[in-house]
Amino acid sequence: MKWGVGLAVGNKRSIAAIARPDSELVTLERESVLHHAPDGTVQLGGTAAGSTGLRGFLDRVGTDDTDNFSEHMTRGEELVATAMYCLVKEVRTLTDQNLNISAVIPAGWSSDSVDVLRGALDSMNLDGVELISEDEASAAWLADPDADDRAARGAAALAAPFSITSTCPEPQPTDFEPEDTPEEFPPFVLIEPEPESGVEAPVTKEPS
Repeated sequence: MKWGVGLAVGNKRSIAAIARPDSELVTLERESVLHHAPDGTVQLGGTAAGSTGLRGFLDRVGTDDTDNFSEHMTRGEELVATAMYCLVKEVRTLTDQNLNISAVIPAGWSSDSVDVLRGALDSMNLDGVELISEDEASAAWLADPDADDRAARGAAALAAPFSITSTCPEPQPTDFEPEDTPEEFPPFVLIEPEPESGVEAPVTKEPS
C-alpha cells in the first residue's frame, strides 16, 4: 500500500510528514536554506563549507526576483521546488515503498504563483505531487489542531489511502521495512545524497 507524504516549505523551515499503514505519523524537519556544493550536490538545511546558503525563497515565488544558484539565475518557484525535491529524496532514503505526495500551497497565493510552482515541480519530474491549499491541509489534521506543523500533517493525511494515527519522533532508516513494489526516483539523480539531505542538484527539463 502506498504511503502518504505531506510537504510544507516555508521561509524558515521545510517539513515532510510521512504516513505509513498501521503506524504513527512521523515528520522530518529541515531549515529552509539551500546550499549548492562544488561537486554538484544540493543540501537542504544545516551548513555547508563555502556556502552561505539561500533563504527566504518562498516569498519570491511568482516574482521577478532571481538568485544565482547552481550556476544559474534561479527563480523563487524553482528554489521551492528544489527544497521539495530534497525532502522527497530524503524520504526515499527511508523506504522503497510507493508514495502519494501532497504539497501545501500557502494561504493567499494567487493562481499565477500556483501555476509557476506547478511548472517548476513538473520540470523536476515531480509532476505527481498534488498541490493543496494550506486551509484544506490544516483542516484535515484533527489530532492536534494547534500544532504549528499541522498543514504538513494534514497534507500527509490527505495523501494517504488509509486512516492514520498521531505522531512520533523523526524516523531512522531502520524504522522502515521496504515493501515489494519499489518506486524508482527520477533517473536524473546521479549522486547519492550524503546523510541528512544533501542530494544531486535536480536537472530541469528543457522547454518543449
